[in-house]
Amino acid sequence: MSASSVFAVRKYHHNTNMEKRHKCFIEKDIPCAMTRLTGVIIDDEKDVADLVAIFLELKGLDIVGRAYNGCQGVQIFEKENPDFVILDMKMPEYDGAYAISEIKKKNPDAKIFVVTGFCPYDNLEKDVTFVFTKPVDLTKLYEKITASLA
Repeated sequence: MSASSVFAVRKYHHNTNMEKRHKCFIEKDIPCAMTRLTGVIIDDEKDVADLVAIFLELKGLDIVGRAYNGCQGVQIFEKENPDFVILDMKMPEYDGAYAISEIKKKNPDAKIFVVTGFCPYDNLEKDVTFVFTKPVDLTKLYEKITASLA
């Protein structure tokens, strides 16, 4: 998971008097995350994948790959080994069920979040971390991701 360190940040203040300029030194310890949570988004709707990626990156997560079908998604997962995966179920060239089974073969503990508008799959909840129905509340998605990886 995430490791963190503390860095010293120095800030200089310049105060101007009529005759003198004073330099004040202030030092504060600020915690700084060394690594961010990484994720892959797999959705055949490019606009949806891009929107979710931008939102999560603005929240401080690192989206290391986007795929537009299950086959590409599994390849990116194998290459990047992300902390989490967000995927749609109904996609061309291997659907979400295929992607889930292949990802779980590679990493049985993978955190998978399904975001789908259509989900006829039985027992999906046992294989994934959480299932969202489209349209998804991106804030809730972010909260579920960070809570599950805390």
